[in-house]
Amino acid sequence: MDWDMPSVCLGINGRACQDGSLLPDTGITNAFVSSPDFPSGNPTADLTMTVDMPDRGHGMGRVQYRYGDTSNGVAGSVLPSEYKVRRTAAGGRVYVNVGSHFFNRFETAVDAEMGYYGIRDLM
Repeated sequence: MDWDMPSVCLGINGRACQDGSLLPDTGITNAFVSSPDFPSGNPTADLTMTVDMPDRGHGMGRVQYRYGDTSNGVAGSVLPSEYKVRRTAAGGRVYVNVGSHFFNRFETAVDAEMGYYGIRDLM
C-alpha cells in the first residue's frame, strides 16, 4: 500500500503560499524544498520560507525558515542542519522535506488505515 504525503502550503519570500506535499523525515537532518516560486540562481540569506501545515487556514502548525539559518547542532532546534532548494517549472511540484529536527517542535500522529495525519505544535 502506498501512502500519500500530508499536505502543506509553502510561501516563499512573503508570496501567497502554494499547496504541496510534506515529508517530515526521521532519517535526515537536512531540509529539501522545491517550488516554482524560488528565485532563479543560487539562494541567498534573504530567502525566507513559511511552511503552513496542513495548509493555510487550518493552523495545525507553522514553521518559518531563513535560508542558511541552521541549528548548528543546537539541541531542540527545529532548524535543519542544511538546506537543499530547487526551483521547479511554473506549475511544478511543491515539495517540503523538513528533516528530523521538525520533531523537536512537533508531535505527529498517522492513521494509516483511514489516511488521517495530525500535527501538534509543542511550543
